[in-house]
Amino acid sequence: MNVFTAKQPIKNNYVKVIRRRQIYDRNASWWTPENNQDNYYSSLLGERQYIYAFLNVQAAKKCYQFLRKYKDVNGRYPDLHGSQKAIKPVTEESFTVYIDEEPLRGLKKRCSVNGIGLIGITEFDYTFIDTILDQKNVFSLNISATDLLSDQVTDDNDKIENLNYLLDF
Repeated sequence: MNVFTAKQPIKNNYVKVIRRRQIYDRNASWWTPENNQDNYYSSLLGERQYIYAFLNVQAAKKCYQFLRKYKDVNGRYPDLHGSQKAIKPVTEESFTVYIDEEPLRGLKKRCSVNGIGLIGITEFDYTFIDTILDQKNVFSLNISATDLLSDQVTDDNDKIENLNYLLDF
């Protein structure tokens, strides 16, 4: 995987994100989560967890295509949390992946107060090779991105407010 980072101006107040929605029987229980409780697609880069925010729809769609292709080839989606084990096999299909839109300002604030990185992807491309040098199902990723929190300063009051909010759960 090649990740190229560069400082780029953000032109839009909204970003695309890829989310994972659990497939629930909405009639099974009154506490079944709603759409806004779905998980963000994220992974570890170095030692930090990053949420992927796409700065254009083409990059989001290309990443979505990669996730679908990976699932078709390997019988599972790649892990969302950066560990080496993959998510449940297709035979236990319990979630779906989709593209959503988020206000950038709110996403930046939530990531900042919770210590999670936010990477803005401007270009995403992948290639897939069936077999190369005795390796099967090889994916090569090329990603151009920028750290969206590099200039973000979080007020201590915001951090305390967030911790108080989390205590309500």
